[in-house]
Amino acid sequence: RCRCLASKVLGQVLRRLPGDFRQRYGYRPAVVETFCDASRHAGTCFRAANFTCLGQTAGRGRFAPRGQRVPAKRIFVYPLCSDWRRVLGTVEPLAVAEGLDLDRFAANEFGRAPLGDVRLSRRLVRTASMQAAAPSASIPSAAQGRRALVKGHYRFIDQPPDSAVTPQNMLAPHRERTLRRMQGEPVVLCLQDGTDLNFAEHPGCVGLGLSPATAARRPRPRAAQPRAAARWAASSDRRRRAGRSRRGKSIRTARWGCPCTRRWQ
Repeated sequence: RCRCLASKVLGQVLRRLPGDFRQRYGYRPAVVETFCDASRHAGTCFRAANFTCLGQTAGRGRFAPRGQRVPAKRIFVYPLCSDWRRVLGTVEPLAVAEGLDLDRFAANEFGRAPLGDVRLSRRLVRTASMQAAAPSASIPSAAQGRRALVKGHYRFIDQPPDSAVTPQNMLAPHRERTLRRMQGEPVVLCLQDGTDLNFAEHPGCVGLGLSPATAARRPRPRAAQPRAAARWAASSDRRRRAGRSRRGKSIRTARWGCPCTRRWQ
């Protein structure tokens, strides 16, 4: 009897596979990929053989009719060489804080922007460095009175429509380095500033606040009825004729003071 037979067999196969594959097809593979039906198997033997689970398929079969769903499968990969990223043409991942220090941030993140002119790329780096030093300040405030920086920035962004100075090109190197940082992390949360989450219809939020269903059942304030408005107008008219205010005081007294000491006009 052999303990961990499945992982042992997989290990022996993986050690022999690169040589046999090169002898048969003329090149050496860099990564082995396999699938596991998530509804039937947990992929324990692949995990025991040091395979890495990348996630699940979308449930669309390659040869299935359009619109037909198939069971989702887990994707497991195993690298056969240490430099498999270079062999496959991918770049090495970056550490989260690598190159983000204030002195080199702008040059690392924006220095290779494809703007069509190296002088424009240098201007972008200067502007990014200036703004990074004072993120919450305006351009004139961040320039600290240096008029050349302010004028250079506004000349930089004032480009014709067919210019290569576009937001996409300016952010291209920063986006590339961000993706490289994401490659080195097992879980990445992509949050956008200004995202709104609406839990009004969530069943777990019943009774926690005013939901649309509760608002529909909430009694609305009653509008003034014509009859009530007519009674109020009649009451005001009677008080005015009697020379009394709403609080029962004399209208003349309330307006001018004591009638004994003031002269009525």
